[in-house]
Amino acid sequence: MNILKMLVLASFMIAGNASAYYVVTADGSQDIGDVDTFLAAWDSHDPDTYNTWYTGDATGDALETEITSGILGYEVTLTGKTTGDNPGDPEQITAYQVYYGDGEEYVGFFAFELDFGPGHYLIKNAGSNPDTALFENNADSNWGFLNYVDTGINNLTGLVISHVTEFDGTVTVPEPATLALLILGLLGIGSARRLQK
Repeated sequence: MNILKMLVLASFMIAGNASAYYVVTADGSQDIGDVDTFLAAWDSHDPDTYNTWYTGDATGDALETEITSGILGYEVTLTGKTTGDNPGDPEQITAYQVYYGDGEEYVGFFAFELDFGPGHYLIKNAGSNPDTALFENNADSNWGFLNYVDTGINNLTGLVISHVTEFDGTVTVPEPATLALLILGLLGIGSARRLQK
């Protein structure tokens, strides 16, 4: 088997391992990438839970920005804030059940849309303590994809996302299928050059 055939086969194998996680919205099935990385959680009303990262007297968005900067170890800028969009409760952000494979529920996980495509975001859960958790966005910056355990809740019934605050510093992780296409393109260019010579 020549090198070109081996590389084509390898790229299809890589593409076959692309994320199979999705949610079903009013617009149909949406691929949501991979589970986002949990970084920290705290109670926004109790400074003792976040004084490792911030000890000042900021409140609201400034407090969230300062704590996030403290956790990450560098200054972040607030990109935007998403508030409720749930038609049944305009104060609550819609959380979707995650599925994989042939429609099986990915138990213990949920996803919600992100408006600004961040590198990091925090979610404020009005229904639990600790009420705020910070995540690093992975693979698909259009979706937040979380584990219930990381948010301190047991299921979607206990989840009331009052808002999501998004910060700069986008993490770009190429999807395997995109990487495979790039490899094939480079191989094609190399083959065409060789044929011209």
